[in-house]
Amino acid sequence: MPILIPVAPRSTTANSYVTVAEADLYFDQTRLYTTAWDNAAATPDAEGYTVTLAEHGGHQNENGEGDTVVVVNGTGTGSFTVGCRISMASHDTIYTVTATSFSEGLTHLTVSPALSQDLSDEEAITRLSGSQKEKALIQATSMLDEYFNWFGSILDEDQRLRWPRYSAYDRDGYVYDEEEVPEEIKNATCELALRLLQGDTLTEPSLVSQGFSRVTLGPISVAVETSNTEDIISDTVMSMVSHLGAPTALATRGSKVIPLWRV
Repeated sequence: MPILIPVAPRSTTANSYVTVAEADLYFDQTRLYTTAWDNAAATPDAEGYTVTLAEHGGHQNENGEGDTVVVVNGTGTGSFTVGCRISMASHDTIYTVTATSFSEGLTHLTVSPALSQDLSDEEAITRLSGSQKEKALIQATSMLDEYFNWFGSILDEDQRLRWPRYSAYDRDGYVYDEEEVPEEIKNATCELALRLLQGDTLTEPSLVSQGFSRVTLGPISVAVETSNTEDIISDTVMSMVSHLGAPTALATRGSKVIPLWRV
């Protein structure tokens, strides 16, 4: 299936340090108060559908414009919505759904750009979107790599993530296996993913009691209370990985937009 999920951590193309299955096991065996994780969607938004009919009157013109209505059977799980991205098994092109309708048990998707080639009978069609759990793990991984200067050096210059690394040591001074991601990194990824599911840690804190000691109207005055602002990276996560790298200044106060991979 063309759904992008976190792949094996040792892969140079991995986009998360932890798979959903590994995170499920971590929370099940070691953690209390995981409601946000337990309630998060674990399956992709739409999969298991096949194409019944494509109305090809909307083939691309010479400028690549136009759209096509694709009729999809209703045997899959999840749903398609306007704006979502979809993939078809025999096509390299990624399409965007611009309109949807439902009739006689079949879903009609208007997709853009228009199909540039025919579809096979019963061809698989999938919504290219990860589950909430996948997205949280990917974002948590990106945040850790963004907000920490890890000790040691990357193993492969082509790897997407900053682990695995060589010349990294555990708390007792023993070197980590250079081809593996330390358990502390995996656990920290799980903890940060849980926090992301509990609320957006990248937004600015609200006023009184979340970073400001006083707010006055007319004339306007704001007093910043730095001891009461929310850390981007929690103390729990900090303690898990403190021996593996040094946090940047941005990790402890304020907010910042980080790069993410589309799924």
